Amino acid sequence: MAVADLSPIYQRDFEANLRSLSQQRGSKLRQYTVERNAPDMHLWDRIGALAAVARTAGGATADTALALTRRRSKPSDFEVSNLIDPTNIAQAARDPRSDVLREHANAIGRKFDDIIIAAALGSTEDEAGTPTVYPVGQSVGGATQAFDFNFITSVNEKFWGNNVPQDEEKVFVIRPNGARKLLQLTQAVSSDYVNAQALASRGIVENWLGYTWILSTLLPNVTGLQYYYMAMTKRAVGLHITKDIWSRVVESSEKSFAWRVYSAFAAGATRIEDEHVVRVHVLES
Repeated sequence: MAVADLSPIYQRDFEANLRSLSQQRGSKLRQYTVERNAPDMHLWDRIGALAAVARTAGGATADTALALTRRRSKPSDFEVSNLIDPTNIAQAARDPRSDVLREHANAIGRKFDDIIIAAALGSTEDEAGTPTVYPVGQSVGGATQAFDFNFITSVNEKFWGNNVPQDEEKVFVIRPNGARKLLQLTQAVSSDYVNAQALASRGIVENWLGYTWILSTLLPNVTGLQYYYMAMTKRAVGLHITKDIWSRVVESSEKSFAWRVYSAFAAGATRIEDEHVVRVHVLES
C-alpha cells in the first residue's frame, strides 16, 4: 500500500503561515523602505535638487542641469533551518501559533532589520562599485550626549535643514534604554502633549514629534555605553528583494525520519538618500 507524501501539504501550509506572520510580526523596518524586486544587482537612481530660474521673455528655454547618480545593491542569501520530531510536524507546519513558525518569522524579521540598519548607517557603493562612507554631516550627538528632549529636537532640525518635507513619514529607531528615557520625558508622556491611550496600551507613545518610534536591540554599539540610534524617512533606504521568503518541509531519512523545516530569502539594501537619514550618537545611562 502506497504511503501518502505529506511534504507538499506541510510545505504549502508552513510557507503560507510564515509569510502571513512575517508581515504581521516579522521585520520592524521593512515597511519603511523603498522596495524593489530584481533578479540580481540593482541600481537606484539619485536625482539632485532642481532650481527654478527666471524666464526671459522671448529668450531660449532654460536648460536646468539634472544631477543624476546611482547607487547599487547586491543581494545575499539567508536561511534558517531546524529538525522537527515526526509526531509534532503537523502542528509545527499547519498551526499559525506554533513556536517553530514564530521563531522562523522572528529570525527572518531580525535579519531584514540587520540588512536595513547596515544600509542606513554604513557605507554604500556607487554604480561602479566605489565605496561611499556615511556622511559625517548626517550625524548628531557624540560620546557624552544623553538622550533627552533637546537632543531629539536636534534631529528634527537636521531634517529641516536638509529641506525634508515636514509631512514626510519618518521613523526613529531606539534601544530599550532610549525607550526608558522617553518615559521620563514629560513632553513624551503627558496628555498635554500626546495621546495617553497609546502609552497605556503599548507602554510607549508610538507616534510623537513626527516620528513612528521603533524599539530595536539590533542597533550598532560604538563603544562601551555608546550606541548609534537612527531616524529616517521611507525614502532613505532601498531594499532589493531577489527572492522573497520561501520554505521547504522534507522528511530527513538520515535523521531518523525527522522533518527538516527550512526557510530562506535573498535580499540586499543600500542607502539612497543621505539627507533622509540621521545617525544619532547616544551615550546610554
